[in-house]
Amino acid sequence: MNRGEGTVDEADEFFLGSVSPMYVQRRLGGVGPSRSGPAIVLIPGGCHTGMCWTTTPDGRPGWGRLLAVAGRTNYVVDWPGTGRSRRDEGYTTQGAGPTVDVIAQLLGRLDDVVVIAHSIGAPLAAKAIETAPESVRAFVCLAPSAPGNIPQAWPGLPTTQPYKIGADEAARTLANSERFPREYFDEYLSSLCDLSPSVQNACGNVDGSGTLMIRNVARLTAVRSLVIAAEQDALSPTESSIEVADFLQAEFVLLGRDWGLPGFGHMMPIERGSEQILDRISQWIDADTPTGETGSKFG
Repeated sequence: MNRGEGTVDEADEFFLGSVSPMYVQRRLGGVGPSRSGPAIVLIPGGCHTGMCWTTTPDGRPGWGRLLAVAGRTNYVVDWPGTGRSRRDEGYTTQGAGPTVDVIAQLLGRLDDVVVIAHSIGAPLAAKAIETAPESVRAFVCLAPSAPGNIPQAWPGLPTTQPYKIGADEAARTLANSERFPREYFDEYLSSLCDLSPSVQNACGNVDGSGTLMIRNVARLTAVRSLVIAAEQDALSPTESSIEVADFLQAEFVLLGRDWGLPGFGHMMPIERGSEQILDRISQWIDADTPTGETGSKFG
């Protein structure tokens, strides 16, 4: 294949990092001159792989594919130990450090990038941006978990074994919203993977490790940021997302109230109508402030 010519939605893939390798899938945006703007790095949340950015349980194209067709090159990752990334022996106790390090390596390879991160992916990405902020144009957080600087009171998960979401209340909480394709719940459940409890426990510094503490806050607040929350998110309360937005000095959007997009929950990137969220994010990337209503590029 001639990489110089490119095709719409052309993908390649590679591993990054030697200690805890991370699988990365790159999709080239558009063809020739239609490729424009910064590259997009898409970071999934806990118990999810990069698949949540490439497809949906009901078979619609995911954000990575939509971005590529719209002309935006993007990079979808599987955290170390999840999806197609190798799992090391110390997976349950290694903490967030290896994932942060390899995300920072990826950002350091790119000249101009926007990071879009979901749930636990947001504090991982925030720490990586602190480490390698020069190339990052903007940071978008969807239903973010707390960085280490925002204390959390919950007791944490035991680190004796990986945490697995089954077909129980936890998974149903992720699939509770009006827009979630619930008739495809089994397909969604089969896409989930188990989570290192030490990564979960680093959020909000529950474990006291300080791994996800932002030491140089000014580096992060210098990056233009957007935090998006959804009214029907049963996992991440709106108040928590507001705390993260305040910490990042970010713009804050509540989907129903501010963008006229009600009915979304925690899994907003895969819920029905998520193309409209992506369209508004794309507008935000391209402008100093979100524009008014326009025709959607994404469906």
